[in-house]
Amino acid sequence: MIPHSQNTKLLPSDTRRHNRSLVLRTLYGASDISRADVARITSLSRITSSELVNGLVEDGLVYEVGARDSSGRPGKPATLLRINPRAFNVVGVDLSDPQRLTTALVSIDGDTLHQSVLPGELRGDAAFSAIVNAVATLKGKSTAPLSAIAIGTPGVVNEEGTVVEANNLDWRSFPLARRVRERFDVPTLVYNDANAAIMAEHDAGAGANLILVRIGIGLGAACLINGELVLGANFASGELGQLRIDDRGGARLESVVRTLIEDALAALSRGDDDAARKAQTEIGALLGRSLAPVISVLDVPELVIDARAGLDAAVIGDSVSREIKQHLALDSRRTLEIRGSSFGEGAVIRGVVARAIAHSLDWA
Repeated sequence: MIPHSQNTKLLPSDTRRHNRSLVLRTLYGASDISRADVARITSLSRITSSELVNGLVEDGLVYEVGARDSSGRPGKPATLLRINPRAFNVVGVDLSDPQRLTTALVSIDGDTLHQSVLPGELRGDAAFSAIVNAVATLKGKSTAPLSAIAIGTPGVVNEEGTVVEANNLDWRSFPLARRVRERFDVPTLVYNDANAAIMAEHDAGAGANLILVRIGIGLGAACLINGELVLGANFASGELGQLRIDDRGGARLESVVRTLIEDALAALSRGDDDAARKAQTEIGALLGRSLAPVISVLDVPELVIDARAGLDAAVIGDSVSREIKQHLALDSRRTLEIRGSSFGEGAVIRGVVARAIAHSLDWA
């Protein structure tokens, strides 16, 4: 939703939609909440709150679950409310690995109803066809209307959901959100995969100032400052892999790291743990050197290493930490916690699903 400017008159319908969304967000995840509680938490009047709740009940989005236990309390017991988990479902799609497509059908209360991982070569038109087929399959399995589709993809994604550039998928100026929306007539959101992953971390309780680095088929990063995503003027914030490494002949960081990943995984497959550790330590050193000035400028106290399966985030993180300490003088007031991802390979799908649910609550 585009925020209203100070010179824009707020229409009654806008206010009602905002208040309706506020009520739904208040009810989301709550297990013991009444109309009076909703009014108190939202600061809406009891009359307004009750009217909104009644409308949500009539629309089938909220239902009454019985009376609150009022043993020993005078007066009529309050009627408890809950969001109807069968009101609508959302679909999440993870395109971050061009060798497989991960999708999930999730209810409004966050329960995963179906999830699939489909192998295949995801490039160009084949990638879009795979998305359409997977979403169509999940839509056919859904017993409730789809309220939103959210997709996480590598590359630069603008505010309209167009993939400006994604080398791994061979997409340039690809209007992904529009094409999926037109195909299914369902609101569609598209996010950079690292941005989706960092939002999942934030939803799970990570700090408001955070950098996340994804080390997978490609290399990308995302940044939260005061709880807000940093997107950049051209939506290309976090394109860490584009940095050129002087002592590697000016090669792009992503290319160097990809080679080291291949070396580490090959070493692990032949049982050479020392060689695997050496390659991953080198990955961490390169990342630490690249991230030190960013962390210094932004004063970020938390760094998440979201490494692909087979890699050891702890080994990479320790190397990152050593390199940052060599290049950045942290005093007693500034600390830096470096840790692995809370969700591993599930971070992107978790992040986009949460955004789809939030969008649905805003526009239900």
